[in-house]
Amino acid sequence: MDPEREQRDALQEAVAVALAVLLVEVADGLAALVVRAGRRGTVTPTGRDAILSWLGDTIARLFGASPAAAAAAYATLGTVPQLLAASTRAAVLVAAPDGGVPGVAEPVRTWRDPNGLILSDRIWLAGEDARSRLTAVLDAGLARGARPDELARELRGFIRPDTAGRTVRGDQAFSSSRRLASHEINRVHGVTTIARARGAGDLVAWEKAARHAEHDVCDQNARGGPYAPERVPSFPGHVSCACHLRRVPDNGTPEPGGVDGPGLIAALTGL
Repeated sequence: MDPEREQRDALQEAVAVALAVLLVEVADGLAALVVRAGRRGTVTPTGRDAILSWLGDTIARLFGASPAAAAAAYATLGTVPQLLAASTRAAVLVAAPDGGVPGVAEPVRTWRDPNGLILSDRIWLAGEDARSRLTAVLDAGLARGARPDELARELRGFIRPDTAGRTVRGDQAFSSSRRLASHEINRVHGVTTIARARGAGDLVAWEKAARHAEHDVCDQNARGGPYAPERVPSFPGHVSCACHLRRVPDNGTPEPGGVDGPGLIAALTGL
């Protein structure tokens, strides 16, 4: 694996860890509220309403109460919008360590996906997805008569740290948030790579991810390159795509690319 791809992957992992740190608060808070509301052996409708009110307020604070609120929180520490804003700036630095493509990360916030959504829309929807998933787990537990301590463990287990307590794994409550963060890092890295290639008169190679087991559009995209910058297929190729774009100079040899250790640390300081 080339250094630049390694550094992109390291950035994605660092963002997953930072996201996990933010979401531990949700796990701990929910578990404590359920136990408190069920002190008499069951969670009453009033207790449920209190739990959901806290959950709604917490999700709104972390993700934004609306798309506009999410956009307004890009500079607010301790929020998902700020984390994604920092991660896109870092992705630009990983792809352009010399800073040769200024401002690439900022227009990315106004790019619209095939559904017409900009980044703040997608962040808000990820928060709403998490709230909906956690509400469903709470209501299912109450419907089957789960004990408060059992329900608290189940809700907390829906936001699972690994054995070192550092990161969130699995298809759980905040899977949409993790996919969004990883996708945005990869997309901004690709946008920056294409912009640098255009400025230098280089081509762009689409490198398929080694863990890409299934055959899909990425196979065709990898075989079709290297591309002129304006002819690179839509990147990433799909949700959870782990493919990589690299500049290819006129001599046909891909550039080493990437930043050194101190440079990568600098890229991550915004997180």
